[in-house]
Amino acid sequence: MFNAKEIRKFKIKKLLAIIVILFICALITACSNNQSGDASVNTETGSEGNLVSNIYIEADPGKYVKLPEGYLDYSFEQPTVNITDEMIDNNITLRLRETGQDTLNNEGETKNGDKLEITYVAKNSKGETVHTISDPYKITLGEGYLSETLNDALLGHKVGDVVTVTETVSEDFTYAEELQGESITYEITIVNKYDVLIPELDDEWVKANTDFSSVDEFRELVKQELFDSYSVAAVEETFSNYWDDLVQNSEKIADFPEEIINNEIDYFHDYILSYGYNDEDLDIYAASAEYAEEAAKMKMVLYEVAAENDLIPTEEEFKEYCAEEIKTYGYDEEGFQSAFGSSSYEYGLEYGWIEEYLNDKLKDMIVG
Repeated sequence: MFNAKEIRKFKIKKLLAIIVILFICALITACSNNQSGDASVNTETGSEGNLVSNIYIEADPGKYVKLPEGYLDYSFEQPTVNITDEMIDNNITLRLRETGQDTLNNEGETKNGDKLEITYVAKNSKGETVHTISDPYKITLGEGYLSETLNDALLGHKVGDVVTVTETVSEDFTYAEELQGESITYEITIVNKYDVLIPELDDEWVKANTDFSSVDEFRELVKQELFDSYSVAAVEETFSNYWDDLVQNSEKIADFPEEIINNEIDYFHDYILSYGYNDEDLDIYAASAEYAEEAAKMKMVLYEVAAENDLIPTEEEFKEYCAEEIKTYGYDEEGFQSAFGSSSYEYGLEYGWIEEYLNDKLKDMIVG
């Protein structure tokens, strides 16, 4: 049911609710850096301090997975990135829209470019409610927020209309296998309609909204930012392909410890429940058990690579890493501990920062 890529999507940092994905199929993104794991083998570390440890390290992953020969010898073609004028224009349009004004206008019929506030009830082919959104939810028509079927169904209506539209869930919808090919009927209520006034791109707008003084300077900035972003994405894709091959070609040589499997099952089960599902909606435990095997293998592989290549940080190294991480969330150590009830170091070990740390180290080894 769940392969390595889907598992990472499930745990992407900026996670989209599964229920919203059902409604806005076009918004499925993934994301995701959810390789995890800590390496095997504890060794003496001299004056730098003790190596970090968790249940994966303590289990000694080399007892459970065998890495393929030459797994670090990975050849690939250096990705190239070409930023077109169309890409720059589209990005600038989005930035202009962010500074535009939404004006309530409940007169007339809906059209592409309008921003709508909607509520909806989604039902399966048996008439059972799959999900409900009762607080008005904002979407913009014609901007790719919705699938084409849903977007077109909302055109040409008035505020207060209830639009009924049926859409078939894709056969490759891996987040809920039971819904693959299922017809979902949405009863969508249009609550409000807004006209979106997009400002014109000129030097005055640039001066008011950026650190630049001319349109030409701003376009160069956008071009560079797009280049940087797409370059990072290209490297991520290269590494993702490497990682998927590595996990697939690594051999499981023994059953994983029961404690590890149970921890992964509990994590995934609780995660699904947090989005409003229950065991009557989906066979969550079956999905959780399959996820647990996949996740455990991924972590075992990563930790074994880390152990073989001395990538496991010392406690001090990892504490420094965690301190930098919390800065990205706007905390200092004291504020983080107050908010989360634990130090960033403890939190990082429990919630996967150690896996991200090791993943980044491995990525540097493979693609630089």
